[in-house]
Amino acid sequence: MAVAARVVYLFENLLFSTPIFMPTVFLLHCCGESLRNSLLFKIVAALMGIYIVMLTVAQFTTVFYYVTPDNQFIRGSLWALWLVPLVVIMILNIIAVIRRRKKLSKKHLIALLVYLVPMTVAIIVHMFYSVELFVVFGMTLLALMMFGLILSDNMKKYARQQQEIAHQRASVMVLQMRPHFIYNTMMTIYYLCKQDADKAQQVTLDFTEYLRKNFSAIASEDTVPFADELKHTQAYLSVEQAQHEDNLFVEFDTPHMRFRAAPCGKRRQARYGH
Repeated sequence: MAVAARVVYLFENLLFSTPIFMPTVFLLHCCGESLRNSLLFKIVAALMGIYIVMLTVAQFTTVFYYVTPDNQFIRGSLWALWLVPLVVIMILNIIAVIRRRKKLSKKHLIALLVYLVPMTVAIIVHMFYSVELFVVFGMTLLALMMFGLILSDNMKKYARQQQEIAHQRASVMVLQMRPHFIYNTMMTIYYLCKQDADKAQQVTLDFTEYLRKNFSAIASEDTVPFADELKHTQAYLSVEQAQHEDNLFVEFDTPHMRFRAAPCGKRRQARYGH
């Protein structure tokens, strides 16, 4: 049972070092700094290496800690020395956060300091007194902080993506409705009002249908029935035929219409954006 307890304490101490190391990586990531070229990361990695070496030594000696046959955890004479690398890492992280405060968002700055400062104090106290409860609380605080930051960043990323999609749809609409096409259509309707009022009304209806379909495409995120897309195309071509009269002839051969198509995209850009 003592051997099993030692294994448990070994993995517990390895896991305990993780929330000490993570803030360094997170800080450098937020500041856009490369881990490979960061002096802070190299120092922290070296201190972590020292901690792991001392943890390995602890499995064969009693200078840092040991477990009695009745599963009692006893601190060794060099227990405080064993935690020194972790304390130094935490202090370096605090200094690094303060020095990089202008590169960090207010949210990230507060979150890192809220974790680092109390956790550093808890580890220093833990060097001389048993305050495992506060250390566990600090680790839980880090987990919640990381989860909150990741969730917040993902929500902002999603909002940005939705804005980009909206802008792309607006760009597609602009490509679909070239200014010269609109101007030519309005002039065609203007002259038809005197020459052929009935035809002017029909062109106005076709042009209105075309515009309505375009605006509907912007708001749509799903595919649409091909029959609706065909009506959109027919409305566009009817307007073009009114402008070019006998120079444009169109035949529709669409025996299969029971499927859906994308309301916007490269296909429609190629069709309307000439």
